[in-house]
Amino acid sequence: MGALSPRTRNAQVELYESGEVDYLVATDAIGMGLNMDVKHVAFASLRKFDGESPRPLTKAEIAQIAGRAGRHMTDGTFGTTIDVGPMDAEVVEAVENHRFDPVRHLMWRNSSLDFRSVRTLRESLQERPPVEGLIRQGAAEDHQALELLTKDPELAELAVGRARVALLWEVCQVPDFRKLMADAHIRLLSQLYRHLTTESLGGRLPEQWIADQITRLDRVDGDIDQLTGRIAHIRTWSYIAHRADWVNEPGHWQGVAQMVEDRLSEALHQALTQRFVDRRHAVLHRRLRSGDEIEGTVAEDGAVVVEGHALGKLDGFRFRRAEDAKPDEVRAMLAAARRILDPAIATRVQALVADHDSAFSIDPRGRIVWRGAEIAALAAGDTPLKPSLKLRHDDLLENRQRRAIEDRLKFYVDHAIRRRLRPLTIAAKAELPPVLRGIVFQLIEHLGALPRARLEDQLRALSAEERATLAALGVRFGRETVWIGGLNDKRQRKMLALLLAVGRGEDPAAIKDQAPDERLLLARGQRSIGGKLFEFGALENVAALLRRRSKTGPLVADAETAAALKLDVAVLEAVMRALGYHPHGVKPAEESAPRKFTKPRRRRREAEKPTIAPGSPFAALAGIKFDRR
Repeated sequence: MGALSPRTRNAQVELYESGEVDYLVATDAIGMGLNMDVKHVAFASLRKFDGESPRPLTKAEIAQIAGRAGRHMTDGTFGTTIDVGPMDAEVVEAVENHRFDPVRHLMWRNSSLDFRSVRTLRESLQERPPVEGLIRQGAAEDHQALELLTKDPELAELAVGRARVALLWEVCQVPDFRKLMADAHIRLLSQLYRHLTTESLGGRLPEQWIADQITRLDRVDGDIDQLTGRIAHIRTWSYIAHRADWVNEPGHWQGVAQMVEDRLSEALHQALTQRFVDRRHAVLHRRLRSGDEIEGTVAEDGAVVVEGHALGKLDGFRFRRAEDAKPDEVRAMLAAARRILDPAIATRVQALVADHDSAFSIDPRGRIVWRGAEIAALAAGDTPLKPSLKLRHDDLLENRQRRAIEDRLKFYVDHAIRRRLRPLTIAAKAELPPVLRGIVFQLIEHLGALPRARLEDQLRALSAEERATLAALGVRFGRETVWIGGLNDKRQRKMLALLLAVGRGEDPAAIKDQAPDERLLLARGQRSIGGKLFEFGALENVAALLRRRSKTGPLVADAETAAALKLDVAVLEAVMRALGYHPHGVKPAEESAPRKFTKPRRRRREAEKPTIAPGSPFAALAGIKFDRR
């Protein structure tokens, strides 16, 4: 079996036999069973690669291939293409008269192999033919695989005993349909053997591993070479699926492999047809080769038309091909029509640079849109408030044009952030002493908010004047959260969440489907306390109410308190625990009785007594007793 699947091969042959194409291009494998109404066979080469080195085709091989012509009771002809030159007259005469050199030798390989060890297996493969006229076959694919696999010391250690060595030889015979004996095939064989020799698997391949390997190949994107490679790989898996002693439910996996092969084969057929059968593409290439001028225009809406064919649309500074346009065709046409696109792009660059900020917007995914066209996207920058930019331009821009666009967009993005997040930008630019600057820096790094516990030590050391300075910048000192005020607007919170996602290299659109972490909640102006989400202000109100009630005695997690806080009793308990309140005493015997909670008081630091030097005036004062009545 070759790398090209029978389904693809037959579909291509059908194009020829139906008259949709005039010529069929094939390898020398055409001589091995394609029976068609071929009138003429033209050799594009009289040499082939035999697995070791290029060599001339033998007279018999030429006759076998040339014999495809005239198969249906008609006389056929054969010859060569112009670049090959005329065929040797002696060869032509031999083919026409069926006179070939007699077969003097046959290839032979020992079939009685010794599986006692890897060494004895190698030796038995090197056995000489027992009779004259037989020639020992060189290293076949399975033999090459054996040599490569046993270079791995760990794998060689597994191949001990007759059964294990025989299994290794069976694995080596798994075909490589690409005929390359590449590293990927050797890795596959190594994985196969390791799984089959794993005692816990019972000599069977893991079903999930098989599924993963086949799923990886179930893709119809890519060019002809990529599709051909996947077909070759899936055919290898089709072979494996027929090993009932290796695979559970072989019938199932055979069906899965066949479905994937069929999808790939159909995609390959379409790709081959698009590349070799498209008249528009052929005409274009002839025009390009001849140097003829190619006509094209770019409409006001960005539609690109070349040689009367709509190729696609210039969207911003990217070219989006039409659905019915072939990728190879588009690339060729654009290469020839670059002079058509260049003026249109230059005009657009000038218009963008001169445009007002109102012509730009940042969408929820961090993409910068200019007059309906996506032209760039936000990316992680030096700070959350200074994101970088990634232009979307398909290499259609010159360096100076790209720099001009980047400068304009950076100005817009900086202005948009400063305008929408004004409290943050004011705080960031404020002239502050180091202690205060450190606190503000932390808040800005976390996009305006932090749990108070993170800053407690720094806040405790602040003077009243320093607190007032921060308060003047909009810093709010809550018992649970410290935040910069003035960021409660929904658009502001969306911008903060967007900048957070961009800074972390995440897709902003995917945040909605993720469980929010602490940083995201802070950016949204929320805290998760006891499994309940609170706005900063609402959380401070809850904490204040609990604090006031706790001053009169233990808090009771009852319906009254829960109703005052608009919470369920169970949620109230969780919130109280999260805020540092602990169950008071032993839980009542009655399950319905409400719990009581208390919060340990913070111990005040005792002031250290100053050391007084003996004999000083302060020592005398220290000994005086005052009447405090």
